Amino acid sequence: MSSRRLESVSASFLLDAQDFFHGLWPTPGKKFLNRLNKGKDWGHLKTLALTSRLLHPGVPNVEIEKLLRAAGATAALMPKLEVMELWNAGQGHACYFRFERDETPTITLQGTWDLKPALI
Repeated sequence: MSSRRLESVSASFLLDAQDFFHGLWPTPGKKFLNRLNKGKDWGHLKTLALTSRLLHPGVPNVEIEKLLRAAGATAALMPKLEVMELWNAGQGHACYFRFERDETPTITLQGTWDLKPALI
């Protein structure tokens, strides 16, 4: 697929992050299903920006944690990834997750409600 050679993907509101990360989504009995083949599928990707309906105050924290775990597993398999942003906003709520890989890798998670994911 020629899109696998892209260096930047921004598909906000076109593709849910949960669908993008489906190959590494935590499932009962398995931590992650690894269908990404060690980063070869998106080996050129440097920046990724997606929205997710799971970043919403009405979603249980455990579901948000699954999203962030899958995002982290995906980032680990993308050797050139520099920035990953996941976000969602609507009337009265907003949430923003950012992973930045540089000399000191940084994770930022902000929301308009009390976010308590156990893995951060």
